[in-house]
Amino acid sequence: MIFHASDLAVVQAYREYQTDNAPLDIPKNKQLTLLQFRRQLAESLVLRNKIIIGKRGRPRGSSPIPQIIPRRPGEIRPVADLAKQGVGHFPAHDEGLGTRCKMVGCKGRTRIKCIQCKVHLCLTKDKNCFLAFHT
Repeated sequence: MIFHASDLAVVQAYREYQTDNAPLDIPKNKQLTLLQFRRQLAESLVLRNKIIIGKRGRPRGSSPIPQIIPRRPGEIRPVADLAKQGVGHFPAHDEGLGTRCKMVGCKGRTRIKCIQCKVHLCLTKDKNCFLAFHT
């Protein structure tokens, strides 16, 4: 009895599908048959609430391989004893776009680099992270 009722609902949905396509002037050979309509309905009901996961394994040669962007190694802060040693710390101008200041709490960008520590630090009239880092 349940199968008969569900079959009746599917056939009614198919007939409505046909009447909806009539004003759109879609030719009969382009419309779905009852069997194709049932198959498409069954697939949509089976895949409902199902997460589709891509295939596992190595991709085929035809698909593009995603490019891996190499990361630059981070700048290492010197040991506190070396930074606090008062000898040989001189600022040098570094070429390039500027690197983030390595002073804790500072988020500025600078081109000034300590020759001995090899660390980028701000050295402007408003901020002197270079002096604060070495004292």
